[in-house]
Amino acid sequence: MVGINDQLWKLNGTVTRIKAVIQDAEEQAQKQKQNHQIEDWLKKLREAVYDAEDLLDDFSTQVLRKQLMPGKRVSREVRLFFSRSNQFVYGSRMGHRVKALRERLDGIEIDSKKFNFVRGEERASLTTEREQTTSSEPEITVGRESDKAAVKIFLMNSNYEHNVSVISVVGMGGLGKTTLAQHVFNDEQVKAHFGVRLWVSVSGGLDVRKIIKGAVGTGDSDDQLESLKEKLERKIEKKKLPRDAVGSKIVVTTRSHVIAKFTSTIEPHVLKGLSVDESWELFRRKAFPQGQESGHVDERIRKEIVGRCGGVPLVVKAIARRLRVLVLSDFGMKEVSPLIEKIKHLKYLDLSNNEMDALSNSVTSLVNLQVLKLNGCINLKELPRDISKLISLRHLDVGCTLDDDLCVDLEYMPRGIGKLTSLQTLSCFVVAEKESPKSEMIGGLDELGRLNELRGRLEIKVMGYEDGSCISEFEGANLIDKEYLQQLRVEGYGGMRFPSWVSHLSNLVSIVLEDCGRLKHIPPLDGIPFA
Repeated sequence: MVGINDQLWKLNGTVTRIKAVIQDAEEQAQKQKQNHQIEDWLKKLREAVYDAEDLLDDFSTQVLRKQLMPGKRVSREVRLFFSRSNQFVYGSRMGHRVKALRERLDGIEIDSKKFNFVRGEERASLTTEREQTTSSEPEITVGRESDKAAVKIFLMNSNYEHNVSVISVVGMGGLGKTTLAQHVFNDEQVKAHFGVRLWVSVSGGLDVRKIIKGAVGTGDSDDQLESLKEKLERKIEKKKLPRDAVGSKIVVTTRSHVIAKFTSTIEPHVLKGLSVDESWELFRRKAFPQGQESGHVDERIRKEIVGRCGGVPLVVKAIARRLRVLVLSDFGMKEVSPLIEKIKHLKYLDLSNNEMDALSNSVTSLVNLQVLKLNGCINLKELPRDISKLISLRHLDVGCTLDDDLCVDLEYMPRGIGKLTSLQTLSCFVVAEKESPKSEMIGGLDELGRLNELRGRLEIKVMGYEDGSCISEFEGANLIDKEYLQQLRVEGYGGMRFPSWVSHLSNLVSIVLEDCGRLKHIPPLDGIPFA
């Protein structure tokens, strides 16, 4: 894995450098709003940077997983994953991903030299017979069947008066005009109908020589217009055209309705946005590939996720691939769909004020999750049993009494929560009753022992102990090391003497003790406001 570390280090440096280029390019793009090539270049650059960040996330997650696994308790599955043979396979796969990303970024850097982000050089990107290749997956399309059929009817219909008939596909950027044209261009019926098919992409400036040169596929330096015309004529003559051919057809894609009306010989085809259902289907395919999706997602949640995309496929796909924040608060949800585990790069999940009584264990697959909000889920009785897998979690909010949004039915904290050593916020820790039937799943106060990054406010709610049996547990919580803790609230403490560590919490500014009926002795609390 050493070689991979070096490659990833270089990739990380490349990503850091290229982020600065994004800012400069965006500034230039604002000055040159008509230069769509810069916009396209920026889109490719952002995609590559996002993919690089995802790859670095994946690798750092695997490293952290390995570090968190104690030697004698490593499961068979984890032992296999980190075996020498599997490390080789993982390293090989990661190496290929890094190499592919480096090549993409290098290509993007080469392209940037054509712009210099000063003059905004116009250039035409030309290809002929652009087919789907084995090196890239066909672009996903959803909800465009009727649009494709309409364009095909135009192409296959011979009842037009013009020798050259033109239809324009018009719509705002990101609706999928080019993707639609690609699918029509590569359609088997269209291929069979036309002896010659040419694909020409022209962005910005129009250079007839470059267009013809690209169409004939010549690589020589002959730029004479007449010579290029002759080569194009010879190429067309070599094709065996159908005897009943009545003329050529041209499909133009454009954002401009003016251009569409000017170039078309028939009414332009206006491309509209996708419906909510179509947008969700596209999102589902992009976010949960290879048939991995499962479960049902409420219609309101679907609208929340894709409703703001305006039916624009490019936006839907971008969100599906890059979803980092998901807010599903106040939806009245009784359960969380298992398919949430597939959104592997999710970092912020807000499920507050919902009605579920348990949180699906599938949430623990979100190894990049940093914030989990559950405050106000008044029916919630338990957290996921494998919560320790949320190795990146920094903020776990289950509400608190002061804000009146506590998960009041929460019965215990799961065993293993103490492994989440990056936790900075844990709004409430519930100490379960000793005689609970789920004792093997319950974590005691000693789980707090290693959570030394906790800061701000902490509430400890003791559900029930006999006599003074919780005194030793409070000692095990090791709160003396919580140097960033500022507010402490303890409810239901059953001992007669409060632990002495409370006097040594240097940053503590507030302490609240409630329902501590047996408490007789409190250590000196000099300088701490007492409520």
